[in-house]
Amino acid sequence: MGEYIIHSGAVPKVSLLRGIGTIVLRVPWKVRAAACIAYFIFLTWILLAPAPMVGKYCPKFQHADKVLHFLSFGGLVLLSRFSFPDPRHLTVPGWLVPALALVYGAAVDITQGLLVQYQRSFEWTDIAANGLGAASFWYLSGKLLAEAKSSRG
Repeated sequence: MGEYIIHSGAVPKVSLLRGIGTIVLRVPWKVRAAACIAYFIFLTWILLAPAPMVGKYCPKFQHADKVLHFLSFGGLVLLSRFSFPDPRHLTVPGWLVPALALVYGAAVDITQGLLVQYQRSFEWTDIAANGLGAASFWYLSGKLLAEAKSSRG
C-alpha cells in the first residue's frame, strides 16, 4: 500500500552564518552602501547630540554606554564590510575599515570632550569599546562573507 523510506537521521548542515551572509549579499550593493552611509550619519548625530536628548532612549544598566559603543561601532564595521564586499566596487587593505572606525570613534570622543554644554565628555574606555566592537565585528563579517561565498560555489 504505502512505501516507507528509512531515514538515516542525517540532517544536512545549514549554517546560520551562510544564510545571513547569502541573504545580505542578495541586496544590491548600492542599497547596502546607502544603508551604511545613513547609519554613519545617524551614529554621528547620536554621538554628538546633547546627552539629555539621547539619554532618555538608552538602556539603564551598568556599563550600558560601553555596550552601546561596542555594538554601534561593530555595526558600522559590519555594514561597511557588507557594503562593498565585491573587489570590483572597492578594494582596500583588510585592516583599513576597523582602523578607520577606530580613528572616527576617537575623533568623535575628542569632540564630545569639547561639548561640555551638551553634557558630553571624553572617555578612553569609550574608545576602547569602539575598537573592540570594530575588531570583533570585522572578524564576524569575514566569517559571514566567507560562508556566503562558499555557498555560491
